[in-house]
Amino acid sequence: MRSQLYLSLILGFAFVSISSAGPLLERELQTDSAAYCMAPLDWYGTEELDPASIDQRLEEGSWFWGLSAYKTGLVYNEDVKNCDGSCQQSIARSTARALNLWRHVCITCAPGLMTAVSIDGRIFVDIRFLTIMNSAHNEVQSQLEQAFLATALQEDLPELLGRDLSVAPYVEITPSHPIVQEICEIADPNPSSLLSGLQSGICQSEPDKTTIRFTNDYPCGLENAVACGNPEGAIDLWTGEIGYYETNADGVRRFVIGKSDAIEDDQVDLVYLLAHEFGHVLGLGHIQAHNLPGDLPAVMSERLQTSFCITVAETMMLSAAAARSYPYRATRGEALYRRGHEPTK
Repeated sequence: MRSQLYLSLILGFAFVSISSAGPLLERELQTDSAAYCMAPLDWYGTEELDPASIDQRLEEGSWFWGLSAYKTGLVYNEDVKNCDGSCQQSIARSTARALNLWRHVCITCAPGLMTAVSIDGRIFVDIRFLTIMNSAHNEVQSQLEQAFLATALQEDLPELLGRDLSVAPYVEITPSHPIVQEICEIADPNPSSLLSGLQSGICQSEPDKTTIRFTNDYPCGLENAVACGNPEGAIDLWTGEIGYYETNADGVRRFVIGKSDAIEDDQVDLVYLLAHEFGHVLGLGHIQAHNLPGDLPAVMSERLQTSFCITVAETMMLSAAAARSYPYRATRGEALYRRGHEPTK
């Protein structure tokens, strides 16, 4: 069926080569697939997970249920020095990687969740959608959407053959890329479509869904809190004593922002911190320590960790949080504290 769809696209429309646009494809992000550790569900307690009172009517899903494009802004306190273009690029890349982790585990969300993210004007697009847009131009919206939402796209698109797309990566493209211009110029009469969602997220000057602030002020006003995220769409990361780094696919660390000579306990993986705080923005609370099996490094653990992964618990919490009536959705900001420091009362 999908092969017939692509054949009809080839026969029915003129294709435009964009090989000249190659330099505008900046980089494919690593997938962080190792950050999923699906531990047995019966290891967890029920405080965060009990779905008994959930009425999952998906047409009433929460604000992110059908979110096609996520728009995030970055703010740097005037006391935060030396975040040059490379630093800002690393932060945008880490933010996209963190969001990419969450979008793959929302089982109850609409197809096409976070197909693209815009982070301070930098645009990251799902590799499958980008491949389809590369292959078939000026198609009617319904055909593009059908093609993208089909499963096992690697069977139909030669460019993706042999790739494991269980965790599809983002590809970063510039705002001036022809595909961005094409998305923005397609007339779409359906305000609830995937394409309309992408247009609102990357083409229009709508407000950011989330603001990430790097500051020397205590997050949420709480002393020794490393970071704080809340469902109102704000994430604060403390740079006073914390050094944030990113880790590449080979496990090599690279300092990004904060205190470059921070002690070992105050060196924090930026993707981990952002994944944790975006969890709060999406409505997840902490997993209580007494509900965790052994030393499993669940990303929503209430204590700062040196490694992390998304477990069955967080997968279930996020999928349930997509329904408005989820009784455990976070309603206020929660802080993550420095190692060796107890929460401020």
